[in-house]
Amino acid sequence: MPKPTGPNPHDPKLPYYETEPFGMDFFRTARERHVAHATCACTPAQLFEIFEDEVSWTKWPIGITGVEWTSPRPLGKGATRIVRMAGGFEIYETFFAWEPGRELAFHITGETQPVWSRFGEHYQVEDLGGGRCRLTWTVAFDPRDTFARIQFLMRPLMAAGFKLYMRRLEKLAARWGK
Repeated sequence: MPKPTGPNPHDPKLPYYETEPFGMDFFRTARERHVAHATCACTPAQLFEIFEDEVSWTKWPIGITGVEWTSPRPLGKGATRIVRMAGGFEIYETFFAWEPGRELAFHITGETQPVWSRFGEHYQVEDLGGGRCRLTWTVAFDPRDTFARIQFLMRPLMAAGFKLYMRRLEKLAARWGK
């Protein structure tokens, strides 16, 4: 396992592995990418309320135990947050695209375990009218170390997991949109 790249700027008690930033092109060129879709019974504005709500992140993506926005509100381009995962794993995110009701994108700036050299997510929202919207969610990453070696095993599991997340988000959005 590689050595941490430096002190953790978020929690000195935890290791820190710096990751590489990137732009929108990475969502098309990454070594690993997954695309999933959800049709939500809520407006694009309501879907963004879900995205901004710290607690909602523990409801649809399995494994997230907490989210903490580390930027002041209102949130927007440049916003940062800490995502805490089961097992004590933390990732540190910076949003580089933020158009309310339309689009979000982030890349991680660091992590507490050496899983990815680059990782990010792109959320594109299309208004379908009638209080409905469609989400296209792209997850893109370059794995490193052990995670890179087992990617051939993880790829189908991750694809199935992301589809499950979308079904869970659709259920949450239906309750949110009422």
